[in-house]
Amino acid sequence: MLFRIFCSHCLHGVLLYQKDGKGHLHRCYFNRIVEPEALVQACRDKERSQPAGICALCCPACNSVIGVPMRHSDGRLAFRLRPGAFAKKPA
Repeated sequence: MLFRIFCSHCLHGVLLYQKDGKGHLHRCYFNRIVEPEALVQACRDKERSQPAGICALCCPACNSVIGVPMRHSDGRLAFRLRPGAFAKKPA
C-alpha cells in the first residue's frame, strides 16, 4: 500500500512510501521510497552504505527532523521515523 508521508509540524508533503505488511509505520526502507525522485536517487546511491554517512530525513519546507538513518537487523538501510513528527495518508 502506498502512503503519503507529511510533516506533522507544517503538513508539507515529504515522500511517497510503499509499505508492506500490517501495523504501524516505524521506519521507511530506502528501497521502498517512491517519491521525490531526488530522495530516491540519494537513497539508491551505492556509495551510501553506512547510516553514519547519510543525513537525517527533514521536511523540505520547515526543516523539522522526521527520521534518522539506521541499518535494520536484516541489513537494509532505512529512516527510523520519529513518533509524532509525521502523519501518513493512503495515496
